[in-house]
Amino acid sequence: MKWTIRLNPGHFIYKAHFPGHPVTPGICITQIIGELLERHEKCHLQLQRVVNLKFTGIIDPVETPKVIVAIDKKETTDATNGKGKLFSAKGTITNPEGTALTKFSLEFTNE
Repeated sequence: MKWTIRLNPGHFIYKAHFPGHPVTPGICITQIIGELLERHEKCHLQLQRVVNLKFTGIIDPVETPKVIVAIDKKETTDATNGKGKLFSAKGTITNPEGTALTKFSLEFTNE
């Protein structure tokens, strides 16, 4: 799955992180990944575990207003309770030229 998203450099989060040099916070990057996966799955998901999260470049919404989020998703039964589903999401966030800015491996549950 792949999405191209446009970041809003005028968003209030960038006024605090960091004034005059906006940087997309790691928690926002994680939230973006989760929300894209939720839209694809059409259900609410909760971050269960961060297996790996590596920031290999700065996501500056002024210098890089568009990023590409690529997710390889695998779905299994949630081993913690046997009821819901566990979604493993591995992938990258790149700039349009293909330079990796974030590499991730996250786990989400639908309960």
